[in-house]
Amino acid sequence: MKRAPVIISLAVIAGIAVLYLLFAAGYLTQSQASELTVDQIQAQAITVSYSDLVRNNAQYVGKIVYFRGQVTRIFDTPEGFTVVLMAVKDPSSNVYYENDIVWLDMNGPQLNEGNFIEIWGRVDGMETYKTAQGAMKTLPEITVLYGDFAT
Repeated sequence: MKRAPVIISLAVIAGIAVLYLLFAAGYLTQSQASELTVDQIQAQAITVSYSDLVRNNAQYVGKIVYFRGQVTRIFDTPEGFTVVLMAVKDPSSNVYYENDIVWLDMNGPQLNEGNFIEIWGRVDGMETYKTAQGAMKTLPEITVLYGDFAT
């Protein structure tokens, strides 16, 4: 019977070690991200290609990324969030790819379709939604931590 407390203690220690390793690797919780300054958010952000974000999404979950793009669609969720679909810009050119779309969860200023914006945000995984035409589409999902909406 005395083995149970030892096993539970070892499980708790192992759990703490896993959490430490996750956060030490650059993953952020929502509360951690909200405690960061704009400078810290921008300093931690990585630039990743759209294709890599789609193909290797799991390795970026919890990390802060940077994207520039053009707003293609805006809608509000029942939970009170604004969702922005943004066509991302190729970092090496001024071309916006209409098929390279990211799903942005955000609370912020009023945007219009066609606006050009820059965002720094936490990758949350992939989001699947139903298009107006009834097709199912899956996009990389990013929670915006900071944005420059005047670009």
